[in-house]
Amino acid sequence: MMAQHEKMRTITLEEHYSTRAFLEGPGRRRARDAQANLQAAAKYAQLTDLLCDLGEGRIASMDAAGIDVQVLSLGSPGVE
Repeated sequence: MMAQHEKMRTITLEEHYSTRAFLEGPGRRRARDAQANLQAAAKYAQLTDLLCDLGEGRIASMDAAGIDVQVLSLGSPGVE
């Protein structure tokens, strides 16, 4: 049982991240597919920036959402 002054921690699972090196190598198909549609390309660029941010931006987003810990998984292309 938790003491009254203790706060339960919020942990999120299956949060995704990526790296520029991955996106330029094994994940390059995503960028190529997004380029086929200008609207998708703009969203892809924004999403890529968010996925690759493992620093202050991600921490600020976590703080804003009340998240204490994230379990990160590489957002790799599916097998399909």
